[in-house]
Amino acid sequence: MILSMYSQFLIFVLTIVLGFLTGLLYDFFRITRKIFNHPNFLIQIQDIIYWVLVTFFTFKLIIIKNRGEIRWFLILGLVIGMILYFVIVSDFVIKILMSVIHIIEKIITTVLSIIMFPIKIILKILALPFNFFKKKLKKISNKSDNILKKFKRYVKMRYKGFFKNIKIGLKKI
Repeated sequence: MILSMYSQFLIFVLTIVLGFLTGLLYDFFRITRKIFNHPNFLIQIQDIIYWVLVTFFTFKLIIIKNRGEIRWFLILGLVIGMILYFVIVSDFVIKILMSVIHIIEKIITTVLSIIMFPIKIILKILALPFNFFKKKLKKISNKSDNILKKFKRYVKMRYKGFFKNIKIGLKKI
């Protein structure tokens, strides 16, 4: 099917925009990889999801705008769009998104600390009787440890003396 030069130009511009958007989508995946530690299999799954989405939208554009005909300028437009995105805009987008994520993280930690403050106070108040008994039990435990150590030494002395007496008694017989 023959398309006018104007239609081909519009499709070329759309593929450049699509290439630009695929670069933006890839940056979202890159940012999630920076924020969250991913095992290798999750990175592979993300890459598969990325390429499935890119392929879907590319073929959808080709089917809708170019009646399913794949032409060289479509691939060239995608490549130009991605190159333009990564050369011109990518670093700026990543910096802005990372700063937005850090701001959101600070907001969440502030809200959580505000929420947790009364809970910490309540837990400290509830822990006071337990700490009192804990100190008393620790003193009792230390005293019982000392008593057991003394008893153990006494038993060892008596045990050694008992066998000495038996040896002496056996020698006399």
